[in-house]
Amino acid sequence: MAETRSQAQRKEATVRDLEEMMGSFKAQMLERTQALESTVATQQEKMASTVAELFESVRLFTGMDPKTVASTRPPDRPPPPVPPLQTPITDLTTHTPQNPPTNYAGVTTLAKIDFPRFDGTGFKDWLFKVEQFFVIDRTPSEYMVGLASIHMDGEAGNWHRSVIESEIPVVGWQEWAV
Repeated sequence: MAETRSQAQRKEATVRDLEEMMGSFKAQMLERTQALESTVATQQEKMASTVAELFESVRLFTGMDPKTVASTRPPDRPPPPVPPLQTPITDLTTHTPQNPPTNYAGVTTLAKIDFPRFDGTGFKDWLFKVEQFFVIDRTPSEYMVGLASIHMDGEAGNWHRSVIESEIPVVGWQEWAV
């Protein structure tokens, strides 16, 4: 099929128009890309500054360089195990107002672990979990009864309140858990 001169001219005009549009589109895309790259570079600078401030805060707070501390243990090695309690759970003393507790932060060293709640059912399971919590948390014996009692609900809470309100003296964990 033969093409007329007017058809060829229209084709050429269309090609020129498309090339102009593509050129303008390329220029817009290049402009947008440069703007995004600039924004990303600015955000990276801000993040680097924030991280540097964070490391400085950690260093000031702990007196240690976090970069040095983090690099002392290889990343593929798990954290060291928690050492056993100084006082075994079977050797407990009675907490009295005259015998103040030792320095105790009340925070587990491994992670935040919720203390098990007790509503009067499943006593043996609850007791096992509580004793495991005390071992992991290194809870001093003088805190054990009080800590367990504030996590009692319903009938168990009523029972403990009646024991406290009676003339029965507060005993250590071993006697209380029996």
